[in-house]
Amino acid sequence: MLNRDFSNRLDHPEPNPKQPSIPGNLLQDLAGTVEPGLAITDETGRIILWNQSMTLVTGLPSDKVLGTRIWDVPFSLLPAELQTLDNLERMRERFLSVLKAEPATFQSQKMELDFTLDDGTRMALAGSIQIIATDKGNYLVYNHQNIGTNQPGKDWRTSNNEKFRELVEQARDGIIILDENATILEWSDGWEQLVGIGRNETIGMNLSLIMPGLFLGSEWKAGDKTPDIRERILHQLGQIASSGVSLLTEVTVRHKDGTHKWIHAITFPIHANKATLFATIARDLSSLKQTEERLQRYARQLDTLRIAGLEISAELGMDSLIWMIAPRTVELLNGTGMALYLHNPEKNLLELAISLGDNLPELEKKVQRGEALAGMVWESNQSILLENFHTGRTQAFQQSYWGKVAGTPIIFGNVFLGVLFVFSNQKFFESDLKMLELFGTHAASAIRNARLHQQLSQLAITDSLTGIYNRRHFFEMAEKEFHQAVRYKRAFSIIIFDLDRFKEVNDTLGHTQGDQVLRTVVQRCANVLREADVLGRYGGEEFVIALPETGEKDALALAERLRQELASKPVETSSEPVIVTASFGVASFIAGITELMQVINRADVALYQAKQCGRNQAMLWKPSLTEEVSPTGIE
Repeated sequence: MLNRDFSNRLDHPEPNPKQPSIPGNLLQDLAGTVEPGLAITDETGRIILWNQSMTLVTGLPSDKVLGTRIWDVPFSLLPAELQTLDNLERMRERFLSVLKAEPATFQSQKMELDFTLDDGTRMALAGSIQIIATDKGNYLVYNHQNIGTNQPGKDWRTSNNEKFRELVEQARDGIIILDENATILEWSDGWEQLVGIGRNETIGMNLSLIMPGLFLGSEWKAGDKTPDIRERILHQLGQIASSGVSLLTEVTVRHKDGTHKWIHAITFPIHANKATLFATIARDLSSLKQTEERLQRYARQLDTLRIAGLEISAELGMDSLIWMIAPRTVELLNGTGMALYLHNPEKNLLELAISLGDNLPELEKKVQRGEALAGMVWESNQSILLENFHTGRTQAFQQSYWGKVAGTPIIFGNVFLGVLFVFSNQKFFESDLKMLELFGTHAASAIRNARLHQQLSQLAITDSLTGIYNRRHFFEMAEKEFHQAVRYKRAFSIIIFDLDRFKEVNDTLGHTQGDQVLRTVVQRCANVLREADVLGRYGGEEFVIALPETGEKDALALAERLRQELASKPVETSSEPVIVTASFGVASFIAGITELMQVINRADVALYQAKQCGRNQAMLWKPSLTEEVSPTGIE
């Protein structure tokens, strides 16, 4: 609350010995002699203050305008041809909209007015309309500066000073009154709300010690070479006093509790009995700024979502898709890291597909339903926002990680595909979670398409019965390995094997049981082979294996192990156990061979020899076999 008796300010001595003598009735001086022209209304729009400057620039004395509606005054100054009911209604609506505005979001409005005085002098005014929020409602501040010619004014009388005093004391905005040395003479309750510093801590102090950047704003923060902040403030006040132009600033101020608030402030000069004072009225714009920042953040997120949606929807490769999703997820929520878990339907668990960022929590590689954070999201099927997440693991009695987490399940239709997380050291909002859910929808569609593409690609290269490579894709893979062997002169071998008398199995037990036997044979062979070996179905009950980095001795030994694995125990079928044996032919790459089919044909000859020699054996190709038997090939 402003002090009613400014003589008490002497109880708070100003360190500067040049402090001027301030007249006691400062409120009356503030109400009457503020430059530029100032008019103030009550909550109904009736004028309660009309200062001397307004009388000088308009030619209207206060006793004619006090108590009238604010919109009637500028209307009366319009030329006769413009004084229409429509113009009056427009002015009325404009002022009423200001009186009814929400203080937290209202920003000052500019207003210009041209008119001619009775003596023929043409006047041009430029100014602004602002509001001061009080317990009774909004009071309107109508501030004008003469930018045209002015004639000497008429007598002016101070009126309704108590009404103005009531306005100042009820105002929720911050009000400061300074002298020419930037010494604080008054400090309202509104400023205490803004910065958490009370009147008793500020009266008599220099503004440079309390809020050095209030007038200087971003220009000062950019780094002025002037070392003395106080000199900069005095220079700024001097410019305001000499020009008579109000200074509008929009800066952040630091509250005593460490938080920051955006304020919009207007500072104007007060000429009071040879002394020049300054008044600053400030309004908290934090809510408005936060709303603006949220809207800007939302606009950026929508743009990121649009771009990301276009990118990932066109990608069918799963690995490439994952690397597209990861950075876009972090960018979307302005996070510090992310993690993507994908569901493995065969094992029915979540597997960590990718994680990016610094200071991430310790993430589990595999997660069961209901376990860890990812498993809980899977089980609940709900998105989450956590303000203080940590893994629970501790080292030296400290949490290994804590921070903010936003997470959402990735679902396409009713099919669960995975979980997506974003980590940050900044707060997430509900709107961020909604945006992550939207991105999760895009990701779900893209992941499903990539998996379908994988499945279709796999069907194109695999044998539908046994699940191993089909003949076409086997040749593609074997050709690559063969050419590597030729180029770098490395070992390379081929094994071809055929199930002995398999036609009898089909004829006796039927093709369904025969198919079961083939699947079991393939599974037993796959368990013996290395990951680098290439196994394919060559046709019917015939199979072929390409062995990179394998010479003829090791290839023959492998063929023998496979033969023993198949013959060692019968294959269980739904009808009866079936004893299965196979004949193997082995051939290796040697100098002089230039084509893969040369190696395959030699293995074919060795297989034929194994069949001729009684079956259930492995035979290595040798040059003499070419003369002893005629290769039939395997079709």
